Amino acid sequence: MATTNTTLTTTYTKIADSGDEFLLSFPTTGTGKVDVATADTDSAPASTVLGHRLTTGEHEAINRALIGPGYVFARAVDGSISVALTTWTP
Repeated sequence: MATTNTTLTTTYTKIADSGDEFLLSFPTTGTGKVDVATADTDSAPASTVLGHRLTTGEHEAINRALIGPGYVFARAVDGSISVALTTWTP
């Protein structure tokens, strides 16, 4: 199990391989939004894909059980944002 504070930019970045478990949350309060999307292949979704939107003000988090199977990618909606990311292989 590995937990890191990761900075996301506006480009989709892979945060979990297919089959791996993860928890993405916000380490601090503030403002910002993150889109999280899945893909069947190890290729980032197109920039036009909106994904599941999380906001810092709502103290939201997402994990494998909520988003389903596939490779998981995340990006900041505007600029960059720091997220807490825990990943592990079951």
